[in-house]
Amino acid sequence: MRESGVMAAVDVHRMPSEDLAALLHVSAMLAATLDLPSIMQMAIDSACEVVDVYDALISNRPYRSGWSHEQAIAHIREQAGRHFDPKVVEAFLAVVGDPET
Repeated sequence: MRESGVMAAVDVHRMPSEDLAALLHVSAMLAATLDLPSIMQMAIDSACEVVDVYDALISNRPYRSGWSHEQAIAHIREQAGRHFDPKVVEAFLAVVGDPET
């Protein structure tokens, strides 16, 4: 299957999470600007939520150390169907790598 659009021009498998988060935010802003159908905007928003949480979990903060990739993935997987759309989590895991597969 051929990819198209912004994601096709970027190797998201090697992209730092903060860059991926920025790319998804730009995509969300473009979706709003281009007046895309609301279902597409909701899909982009859902993807941004997962990436934002992943980035927040793995990033060091002044009050705590960042989690490992494995810890963050376990938390996101646990929240699939609760906080996150399970299909979005599945797609996210396909991009960043799933330690369980």
